[in-house]
Amino acid sequence: MPTLTIDCVLHPEQLTIEVPRSIRLLEPFGTANPAPLFGLFGVRLQDITPVGGGKHLRLTVVKDNYALRCMRFGVSLEAFPYAVGDFLDLAVTLDAKPFNGKETLSIIVKDCKPAGLDGAEVLQGLQIYEKGRRKRKPDCTRSGQPDPKPGRICLCIPVLACKKWV
Repeated sequence: MPTLTIDCVLHPEQLTIEVPRSIRLLEPFGTANPAPLFGLFGVRLQDITPVGGGKHLRLTVVKDNYALRCMRFGVSLEAFPYAVGDFLDLAVTLDAKPFNGKETLSIIVKDCKPAGLDGAEVLQGLQIYEKGRRKRKPDCTRSGQPDPKPGRICLCIPVLACKKWV
């Protein structure tokens, strides 16, 4: 499974134009030196606006009275599984780009998930879901790990299990 590794968790008040300027000191980025990936956790989705002919989304998220505009490229409104009001954890990259003659902070969403979702639990749910699709009886203990909360319903959300967050 592909893995996203968050290099640093940021709070909205920490996002200034100085952050991507400082990151430039770590360049050049590439396979051996990937660009830093930042986590913005527990943000509330305030607005979703399709841009680029509907091929991309501009997301406005809010936390602690700070509103941030982010871009999610290559995802249409129809393919975006979240709604206004949802709480999300975002994996983002940062850049400083000129806009109307002024350097502006760009926040690019690489991936997102429901806030606080345990990636290991989702992966376990995916395994159970796949077993059920093959006509086997789902069993929370068949993944090799006993169900930590006996009697609970196993979580089966295959859409969210495409990437494991670290």
